[in-house]
Amino acid sequence: MSAEKEAWEPAEACDLKVGDRIRIDHRWFDHPFDRRMFRISSEKEIAIIRDKELTRVHVDRGAAADAVLPQVPPDTAPPAANGVAADGSATPDGAAAPEGAATEDAGAAVLVDAEAEAAREAQRRAEQREALEAARTRDRHTRERAQQTLGMLSAGHQDSAMAVAGFVDYLVAILNNSTTPLAPMSPAAPRHSTVRLALLGSDAVWLAGLIGKRMGLSKTELRALTHAASVHAVGLTRMPPNMPEEEPGVQLRGTPLANYPTYSAMLLEQCGGFDGEVKRIVSEHREKLDGSGLPRGLKGDRIHPHALILGAIRELQIRCAGNAIAPAVALAGIYKTLRETHGTVIANHLASAVLLIPVGTYVQLSDGTVARVARIHETARLSPVVECFGHNSELCTPQMIDLSQRPSLFIVRALDTSKLPPRMFDTVRNMGADTHAPSPAQELPPVAPSEPMVPPAQASGA
Repeated sequence: MSAEKEAWEPAEACDLKVGDRIRIDHRWFDHPFDRRMFRISSEKEIAIIRDKELTRVHVDRGAAADAVLPQVPPDTAPPAANGVAADGSATPDGAAAPEGAATEDAGAAVLVDAEAEAAREAQRRAEQREALEAARTRDRHTRERAQQTLGMLSAGHQDSAMAVAGFVDYLVAILNNSTTPLAPMSPAAPRHSTVRLALLGSDAVWLAGLIGKRMGLSKTELRALTHAASVHAVGLTRMPPNMPEEEPGVQLRGTPLANYPTYSAMLLEQCGGFDGEVKRIVSEHREKLDGSGLPRGLKGDRIHPHALILGAIRELQIRCAGNAIAPAVALAGIYKTLRETHGTVIANHLASAVLLIPVGTYVQLSDGTVARVARIHETARLSPVVECFGHNSELCTPQMIDLSQRPSLFIVRALDTSKLPPRMFDTVRNMGADTHAPSPAQELPPVAPSEPMVPPAQASGA
């Protein structure tokens, strides 16, 4: 729906009904929904709004108003009355309009229809380009802030806790305001790079936040979980240079990598200002229910339950490193293992977060073309039917493609088409006089102008 047709009105829970499109003007931590803007799908959602006493709720009445107005297509206009030509002018003695005039009118109608279709096509092209540019801008800002935060943590900067809090607020603002799933960024970053380590944190915040919301965690618990997710990988900066990254199925016990969670917690302690709950989640996020985890081999309820959420996300990240495999494919391969080592509930919620691509989502396909999801196959949720618009530089008339019938063509990322103003994502906190991160020991690699695309997570902003 275009912004011009939106008509938001304040509403209470008793005014809402299934099918209403609503907007919740509360912070992401203050409401239990994944997004702040969505269409009500059940009475349960209305009950949640009532029980949580969400007071700043608006409903879009624009769609209802449009539905009331009768729509008369041009080709179904009523026949002309006696003595009136098709253009509304009278004809002498009620005689029929000249044949030439009728032909002219038909030609004019065709011309008007062609102009209207051309205008609609131009608008679609503009929306697609805007969506792609918005996604790139958001990704660039996220990458820059992730690198700055990691640099402060690695150097033990005393304002690191404040920087992390601001970074998490920025990420959850994107999660709250985005209308499409979010794409994980770390798989596309070069292996053994500092930028990849930085993006492990931002990717984990989005996934951990979604899983925590769906598991019903409180505001305090969500804050601790998302803060831990953003810093869990900082201990990897203390690993020996040129050490191979962790590989699926490779035994870590007895290697330096086995202790990186401990190093992460030690760096948080050194920086100061981090809650004890955050440090515990970070130090235990590689432990597993069966005792096979690292670094201490804790079992069962001796492990912080939220550390298991972060651990499941980390297992997925390890398998997706370097874009070697898509997140959904990696998840399919480890799903059974995750259920045994991290719990069935966590594995199921992680699967839901990774596999959700709603109808209407603008996506980029593996051949570089832009498309919109038109229909979902419940048995193959990552291979929907899409409207393909061609490459973003030369968009053409949409073509319907069933991705389940085209194994060589697949979705590599979702595009954020939100029309919300940029200021809604500007949650940078004033960190005092010294707001710049200290120079890291190793110079961060420059960001390439164009990067390989990655598969969507959510929400998505996967």
